[in-house]
Amino acid sequence: MGVKDWAKENQPYYKCLEHGQETLTDAELLAVLLKYGAKGKSCVELADEVMAVCGDKGIVSLGCATKEKLLSIKGMGESKTVTMLCISEIVNRYCREKIRSDKVMDDPSIIANYYMNEYRFYDQEVLSLICLDTKNKLIAKVNISKGSLNSSTFYIPDILKTALSYSAAGVVLMHNHPSGDPLPSKADISATLDFKKACECIKIAMLDHIVLGDNCYFSMKEAHILDGE
Repeated sequence: MGVKDWAKENQPYYKCLEHGQETLTDAELLAVLLKYGAKGKSCVELADEVMAVCGDKGIVSLGCATKEKLLSIKGMGESKTVTMLCISEIVNRYCREKIRSDKVMDDPSIIANYYMNEYRFYDQEVLSLICLDTKNKLIAKVNISKGSLNSSTFYIPDILKTALSYSAAGVVLMHNHPSGDPLPSKADISATLDFKKACECIKIAMLDHIVLGDNCYFSMKEAHILDGE
């Protein structure tokens, strides 16, 4: 049975107009944007599948939607997929915009909050380099590699080359832990200390390595891991 066959008071469009958008469930909000369901499923049921395939955090999971995940859902199609991808990007841009890019990024919590919603739902590790100017303002954030950190994904010469290409005065390493636990591994710490020594050789300040978990983070700067190295 499609949404049009539901009692009027239960239809998402009607609920939104009569009672306000805040009364809609996450699935109903997405259903309004999807407009139509698919064979054998209503748009609300389709919306439930969209959220489920993206994660287990409700509508905020849409922030990590990918074309491949969405197209794997029977009945999505390219048009609905494009709509959901655009909503995903709107979610991520809104969350980043809460902290302006010209904000001084001299505190780990500022950086973590700026990127948290983008990284917390990734299903694999993503290593990024944050390049800052002499006033610790953001120049660029560059994704270096995907997958567990090792000698092939954490290749110091390439990371330094990236920092130099942006004329960075300081850099922050950042990666996520899909498990949700931001505690760094011994390999994470060892690679970070090696990178810090390399940065000192070319007079770039290695300011921090932040590990993002599920709405939490670990800062090697705050933990004093980088002190005295």
